[in-house]
Amino acid sequence: MGALSAAALGGGRGPPPPACDGGGESPSPPVTITAANSLWVRPPLAFAPSFTARCAALHATAHPLTDAATVNAWCAESTAGRITELVDDGAVAAATAILANALYFKGAWAAPFNPRLSGPGDFYATGPATEGGGEEDARPVLAESVHFMTCPANKAARLLGVPGVCTALRLAYGGGGGGEGEEDEGGGASPHYEAVVILQEAGAGVAAALAAVEAAFEEEAARAARPPSTTATAVAVVSSDDPPSAPSPPAWHRPPAGVHIRLPAFTVDAPSSLGPDLAAVGMGAAFGEGADFSAMLTGSTSTSISEVAHRVWIESDEAGTEAAAATAVMMVRSMLAVPVPFHADRPFLFGVRHGASGAWLFLGRVWAPRAWKGGGGGGVAERSSAVPVPGCSAGAGPAVM
Repeated sequence: MGALSAAALGGGRGPPPPACDGGGESPSPPVTITAANSLWVRPPLAFAPSFTARCAALHATAHPLTDAATVNAWCAESTAGRITELVDDGAVAAATAILANALYFKGAWAAPFNPRLSGPGDFYATGPATEGGGEEDARPVLAESVHFMTCPANKAARLLGVPGVCTALRLAYGGGGGGEGEEDEGGGASPHYEAVVILQEAGAGVAAALAAVEAAFEEEAARAARPPSTTATAVAVVSSDDPPSAPSPPAWHRPPAGVHIRLPAFTVDAPSSLGPDLAAVGMGAAFGEGADFSAMLTGSTSTSISEVAHRVWIESDEAGTEAAAATAVMMVRSMLAVPVPFHADRPFLFGVRHGASGAWLFLGRVWAPRAWKGGGGGGVAERSSAVPVPGCSAGAGPAVM
């Protein structure tokens, strides 16, 4: 269901960071963000009262599950019409219950881009990453001309440079600032909502770039949590014999002259299935016959997750970013376990084996068993060659058919 709620996601208020030089607009409006959750169940099944009580904290209520149109209408309403088709008729027809979550975000840049400075530019792509987030083909390939947003000197932007790994940019959305974030060289507090753009260096993998950015965020949070020193600053005299101190880790900073930004405007509309990913990180039991959702659903003891549908929509331009995401966890009645077939309807080997010694007492191949209801004589068998059999004494091989 996710632990997101409107209260937990509520943006702060306060003066925005300095505007972008080169034609910044008036201060941006506060961020709009909503999170919605819903439960859908097909009678006669029902959600357990204890489960619905826990979901009430997320403002989730249960509804009868009838068709895909009803669920999609809830999704469209919860995402300001940006995601109108999350589930299809076939998936809903097979489902007995659905847990749905929707998230909507709309934020204007705290330092808006000037549309008069926007224009086309060449966008270069690199080769696809290898499996598991490995290194990319660093050879640039001209993909196409795209629409670039430009800001000559954004005084609010923060940069992170990790040599050989990545360069990252942070851009605040309006309505942030003035919170309890860390004050940096620019004297501003960390905004409640911001965009993070990460440019990998040639040969650096996605995992390495994300790890470097996360480490910088953690270091920033640790510095903000440290109490200020109450002692006078001492001047250290460093002898040439003293060992060199460890280099400071890369940190976010605001360049004194700002950041010259060229960022493509883009739109993403990506449906996907999260089932395989969730199973890979440890939720495999929830998708199999051994799943136990008895604490959630009453009236069924054989329910499992069949699919986790996910859809993301993002649009980012000179004004800001609008984004929506929705997830539907679809549950079905687990199929009853069926016997694994073993139909000996063609010639087969047959043996009788002594378990303690491993000796084969009989071993042969049956070509044509006895005919139905007494027809014909004994089965026709192929005599096997004499081979040493473990556990048998010398000269006493298995009887053959």
